[in-house]
Amino acid sequence: MADAGPHPNPSKAADGRRLHRLEPDPVTAPVVARIYREFLAGSGIYAIAQGLTRDGILSPSAADPARNPHRTITAWAKTAARVILTNPRYTGRQVWNKQRKAEILIDVDDVALGHETKMRWNPTTEWIYSAGGVHEPIIDEDTFERVQMLIAAGSRRAGIARKPRASARGYLLSGLLYCGLCGRRMIGSFNNNRNHYRCTYAAKYADVQRIAHPRSLYVREDQIVALLDPWISRAFAPANLRGTLQAMADAQDDEIDQKRAAGARERIAASKNKLDRYRAALEVGTDPTLVQQWITQVQADKAQAEAELRRLAGRRT
Repeated sequence: MADAGPHPNPSKAADGRRLHRLEPDPVTAPVVARIYREFLAGSGIYAIAQGLTRDGILSPSAADPARNPHRTITAWAKTAARVILTNPRYTGRQVWNKQRKAEILIDVDDVALGHETKMRWNPTTEWIYSAGGVHEPIIDEDTFERVQMLIAAGSRRAGIARKPRASARGYLLSGLLYCGLCGRRMIGSFNNNRNHYRCTYAAKYADVQRIAHPRSLYVREDQIVALLDPWISRAFAPANLRGTLQAMADAQDDEIDQKRAAGARERIAASKNKLDRYRAALEVGTDPTLVQQWITQVQADKAQAEAELRRLAGRRT
């Protein structure tokens, strides 16, 4: 944010308020230009993210941790590169109506828990653009439009291979196994005429996260099943069936509570970020009455989320 001179409203100017505008960051703006340049040159989003991490360029979360306290990953994610490639503000134009608020039931099976407010993306056809440039661009509009066309084309664009189809081979534990080192879901892999589960983790990401993780980690399916089958037989034996079903029900309730608590914490963090943005909006001269309405709504949502956390904590104790 750069200073743009005195506020045009005389009363606000008398209070010392000033206008602000966006200005390219001398450190990170060249990174944005590089991402667009490499994408147009034929690099995929994943390859771009890998290259940025390899070259030691800080991800958005690492470059500005104060604005991203809920993010801890310092390596570049392909989602971050994609968001940059689809952000029209880099062309110098301002954009509104990108998102809307939606009231979602916290639990469809327990309507009494009420609703939570979530942001949903509007179709790009409903976005509202400023008539002209309002700040210095990092890329030109022609470059931006070319990138959007390539993204819309997806893997059909020349030089980009299609995503491999899912294997037709059956895996008994597909989607159920997670790596004990990095926590990521393991995928099925057929090697040496046997079913395996594999976790592949790039060395540069492991270095950034300080994880001692092999490039590829495999575990045989038959060795897991050999231990799993006897355990299932014991757990569901007639003598143990009642206790097993009760343990499953208790675990399911606990998992639901954990998801609700995680959602409440996300809402609290999002509310804090919104309040910071609204205070910044006040400083640049946004109508105080309108901003106060926003703040009141966010504070109410934050209070509701905090109450939900306290209720869940009481249930656990």
